[in-house]
Amino acid sequence: MVQFDNMELQNILKQKYNVHMRFVEVCDADFICMLRNDPQLTRFLSSTGSSLEQQVTWLTKYKEREKNAQEYYFIFESEDSERYGVTRLYEFTEHTFVMGTWMFINESPQYLALAAQSATIEWAFNELPAAYGMFDIRKENKISRFYNERFFNPMRIEEDELNYYYVLPKKNWEEAKKRIIKMFQ
Repeated sequence: MVQFDNMELQNILKQKYNVHMRFVEVCDADFICMLRNDPQLTRFLSSTGSSLEQQVTWLTKYKEREKNAQEYYFIFESEDSERYGVTRLYEFTEHTFVMGTWMFINESPQYLALAAQSATIEWAFNELPAAYGMFDIRKENKISRFYNERFFNPMRIEEDELNYYYVLPKKNWEEAKKRIIKMFQ
């Protein structure tokens, strides 16, 4: 089981990306519910239950998956614990992980979405044995496609009616990370 008590890694991520990240807790259900009920934020995501009760139930089950190293759900917040957004890692194999559930409130600092995604990717490549990150982007989400292709240099490997599917080799991440870190220094 991976514990997010690696203070050295937390400090490195904070120094590199100027973000504070932690595992989501059940007490974050209200915040996640607010994100999930914002039609602007969820228009390109899979639909989920939108009630607070459903979110508490889902997070309670998630904490079991976290304990079993099956999934990791992160929350990003300010120094004074103002919550801004979430990312998630799931569907682990020996060589891959999937990144998703990337949602941030509109009032987030401008740099935060890029910093949070970068910190999540770096955390995954440091803490998981995987050599590849995987993710999908809805075809209609042109901003996210442009942003991900520009900053992370993933390889588009497949598409279907709704989505483009990408793989991010660790090598590509290491190259992208150098450029991204310079932006935050």
